[in-house]
Amino acid sequence: MKNIFYTLLVIFTLSCSNDTSINTQVINTSEVKLFEVLPSNATGIEFSNIITESPKFNYIQYDVIFNGGGVALADFNNDDLVDIYFTGNQVRDALYLNKGNMQFEDISLASGIAQNELWSSSVSIGDVNGDGFLDIYVCKYLLPNENNRKNVLYINNGDMTFEDKAEEYGVADMGYSTSATFFDMDEDGDLDLYVGNQMPSSRYLKRQSAGVNYAYTDNLYRNDSNGKFTTVTEAAGVKNFAAALSTTASDLNGDGLVDIYVANDYEEPDLFYVNRGDGTFANVAHISLKHMSNFSMGVDLADFNNDGDIDLFSSDMVASDNYRSKTNMSGMNPAKFWRLVNAGYHHQYMFNALQLNNGNGSFSEIAQMAGVSNTDWSWTALFADLDLDGNKDLVVTNGLFRDVRNKDYIHEIEDLVAQHNKNSGSLSKDELNQSVYELAIAAPSQRLENSAFKNNGDLTFKKIASTWNLNFAGWTQGAAYADLDNDGDMDLVMNHMNDKSQIYKNVAQDQKINNYLKVYATKNNLPCDAARVEIKYDNNTTQLIEITRTRGFLSASEPVALFGLGVNGKVDKLTVTYPDGKQVIQSDINANQTIKIDYTQASTLASNENKLGLFSDITSSKMFPVSHNENEFDDYEREILIPHKMSTLGPVMATADVDGNGTLDIYFGGSATSSGVLFPMTTNGSFTAPVSGSEFSIDAQSEDLGATFFDVDGDGDQDLYVVSGGNEFEDGSKNYQDRLYINDGTGIFKKDKSFQALSISGSAVAAADYDGDGDIDVFASGRQIPGFYGYDASSSLYLNEGGKLKLDVNTSKLFNEIGMVTDAVWADYDQDKDLDLLLVGEWMPLTIYNNDA
Repeated sequence: MKNIFYTLLVIFTLSCSNDTSINTQVINTSEVKLFEVLPSNATGIEFSNIITESPKFNYIQYDVIFNGGGVALADFNNDDLVDIYFTGNQVRDALYLNKGNMQFEDISLASGIAQNELWSSSVSIGDVNGDGFLDIYVCKYLLPNENNRKNVLYINNGDMTFEDKAEEYGVADMGYSTSATFFDMDEDGDLDLYVGNQMPSSRYLKRQSAGVNYAYTDNLYRNDSNGKFTTVTEAAGVKNFAAALSTTASDLNGDGLVDIYVANDYEEPDLFYVNRGDGTFANVAHISLKHMSNFSMGVDLADFNNDGDIDLFSSDMVASDNYRSKTNMSGMNPAKFWRLVNAGYHHQYMFNALQLNNGNGSFSEIAQMAGVSNTDWSWTALFADLDLDGNKDLVVTNGLFRDVRNKDYIHEIEDLVAQHNKNSGSLSKDELNQSVYELAIAAPSQRLENSAFKNNGDLTFKKIASTWNLNFAGWTQGAAYADLDNDGDMDLVMNHMNDKSQIYKNVAQDQKINNYLKVYATKNNLPCDAARVEIKYDNNTTQLIEITRTRGFLSASEPVALFGLGVNGKVDKLTVTYPDGKQVIQSDINANQTIKIDYTQASTLASNENKLGLFSDITSSKMFPVSHNENEFDDYEREILIPHKMSTLGPVMATADVDGNGTLDIYFGGSATSSGVLFPMTTNGSFTAPVSGSEFSIDAQSEDLGATFFDVDGDGDQDLYVVSGGNEFEDGSKNYQDRLYINDGTGIFKKDKSFQALSISGSAVAAADYDGDGDIDVFASGRQIPGFYGYDASSSLYLNEGGKLKLDVNTSKLFNEIGMVTDAVWADYDQDKDLDLLLVGEWMPLTIYNNDA
């Protein structure tokens, strides 16, 4: 394991704002115009990514023509001022030198980067040769001729001139490259390179190369620290056929190794490559992510909820209003969805995805709960604490130049398409292209506002773009953040299509809104990729920022840790952890300053092995093989608008010592057509094979949705109650009747045929002596009315009379049509010495039934 290092050192203060006084006034930033759009005649930024449609270049010929360009913010001449690099599609790239005071000079020609107009897509930044100056990697895209798609590596000569040495270094990738990220994959101190590629951009060539073709794989290049890179794509396990739109790198599982996340377009699922530490990677997307975006565009990785784990956000293209949702999006296709899932793809939904890191290798997707799921046709996604309140906010850029999925447009041109197809055989190539062009430009074009969300600090966000002046309406793809004027707040730069790019100046510090701490974690005099910067303040409130340059979409942001502190004036503890585990620790740091901490100032403290977790996986040594086999049922064929399947709410499990040997045995519930099984545990803690010939198999047709053990007949052993549920059968089917199995004392069960339960599709069961007569009664919840999602189901109460369960007809009337109950608990909530009933459910509030007995 890695050693952990630390040192106490003198902080080096860099030039920053002159005013280091503490802002103590609490200001509601939800009411503040936080950004000022600087005019081009003041900044000198004249770059515009103009797309000119033509018979040869249009959406029908190239469906990615409107994907746009990126922007990189980095200090290329080491003068502590962040410069700007724009990528252009049909225009040349541009490099602007930061001269201070938000004024920039176009040095594109003099620097040597304005070489051609060969469709640049993304731009990535890193010091690939270790000379202390940042180099530039530009991906080339779209054009059919592979010689026009050679990616470019501009080596910084140290005098603000650059020379393309991609072929010399071995990274002149000629795939249809959309994105790239530098990171240290093998912890050898140099930057390796991951390049995301796609299939051909031309629709004609796509049809020609239909099917999986590994010629279009992403590529991984290992830096050999000798001016050369070696392609290790296949050896590293990242050879793929995907549709990369964004690639970024971060330590997502907290093991100290940098992982890779690739956002993929179309049906291809995102890739989540975990670094194994031996030069290879494993795609854990199916293990770690329960579902994901469908058309993933941009992605950012950041700890947005301040729990010390890196979360991720990916943007998609679902409209934020009902009108555009209905006019621009295709209808649901459940058959296609499940066909892809069954073919090994993922559960992909056309929403933005906010993946909350659970800290155990798994993520919970919460975009809809957080209020950030619908932002229309979105590209860049960026997390940054824009208002300096201590919570990372979210910016999302939007807009496709033509609404090519507009249903009215598609309907209107049906006749034109038919005429085009009819005449195509008699048209010359130029006439054919002209006809296609006329179809393409008939699509409507609507400006869309960019989105911004204020982080509320409770896993939810508030729409704030209009208030903060970030609601530019147009077509914005690339965007990045940096403190361009070194005043202690994050500014934004956006690369608009068919409009001038813009600088958004953050006025938080100008208006004395909150406090900040700005930290550069450096190595070899440059910001150190993958360094983690953590602060603690205000009674152990924590924040974490990992230095990652490639963020958002086609873009790279300033590699700095800028923390908002709210009205707090001091940081109690600052910890910088470098990729090799070395640490620098500082205490009692005043707010409103910029500090630089270098790797040379870290030193060894002691070896610190990772602590064992609370649990370890012992399945293989203890458990007889068992797996849940879900039956196939298409809920959507009957109810196409339900939000999720109602036939897959299991499986269920219950435990008890059923054979009296002092160990807990396990009942695993079955799906419809599969029997539940009972696994007895031996006295040595291992499980034996399930009991054969069990009566459980008689009820295999029913689906087990709930189960509990209790002594129903008072003979001292544990009997079993199983709830029947699901959505596969018609309402009222006998397959929805709950079952009661009586234990003979040795773990052998026999069904109690005298128990006649109602035919209700249920889920939860709660057993307790609620009437205080000394035996156990049962509440069985109604989960749903099959085929009628959203209708209130009825639940039931069964009284125990002499060891037999019988429906309490009168009391059960209380539970008629009470809702879609998901769980139930007996508890004396009012402490009057009797058991009350607490219920929760889908589309229903916490419901309490007070026991007045």
